[in-house]
Amino acid sequence: MAISNKSAKKPSKAVKKAKPAAKKASKATATKKKTIKPAAKKVTKSAPVKKTVKTVTKKKLSESKKIVPPKPVQESIPPQPASQSAERNETQKEPKKGADKYSIDVLEGPDNRYFVLTVNNYRNFFALEEMRNIVKACHQASGEEEGMQRLYHWFRNFRQDVITNTKIEGPSDPALKTIYDYIVSTYTVKGS
Repeated sequence: MAISNKSAKKPSKAVKKAKPAAKKASKATATKKKTIKPAAKKVTKSAPVKKTVKTVTKKKLSESKKIVPPKPVQESIPPQPASQSAERNETQKEPKKGADKYSIDVLEGPDNRYFVLTVNNYRNFFALEEMRNIVKACHQASGEEEGMQRLYHWFRNFRQDVITNTKIEGPSDPALKTIYDYIVSTYTVKGS
C-alpha cells in the first residue's frame, strides 16, 4: 500500500504543468462566458420585441387593406389667381332674373293672394285684385305697344311707386315690355 500512496501523492511534472494551464483555461472561459452571457441576453431580449413589432405592423396593414376600400382618384385642379377665378365666375353665371329691365322674376303667394314682380332689382308687391286689373289691361291691348302704354297709365294712376322704384322712364320703357310679355304669356283673364 505504501507504493500506491507515493504515486498518488506525487504527481508527475506533466500533470503539475497541465493543472495550472487548465486553471488558466477555465478562468479565461469563465471571463469569456461572463462577457458573452450579457451580450446573449441582450440579443435574446431584443429579438422577441422586434418580432412582436413586425407582427403587429403586418397585422395592421393587412387589416387596413381589408377594411378601407381604395379611394377614387380625383383630378387636382391647379390653383388660379383670385382675379381670374372671379372673372370666370362672373362670365359663367347667367344674369339673375329681375336684375335688369329685360328680365323678370315672379313669386306667387299661397292661394295667389299676392304677387311679387321683381324688375330692375326692385320687388313690386301686388294684391290679387291689383294683379287681376293688370292682367285685364294687358289682354285688352291690341298689341305690345298699346299694352305697354296701358301698363304705364295704370301704374301712374294707381301705383306710382312702381314707376319710381323700378325707374320706368316712360310708356316705351323696356321694363314695361318685359312685364307685358310675361303677363300675356302666363296669365289669362278669368271668364274669357
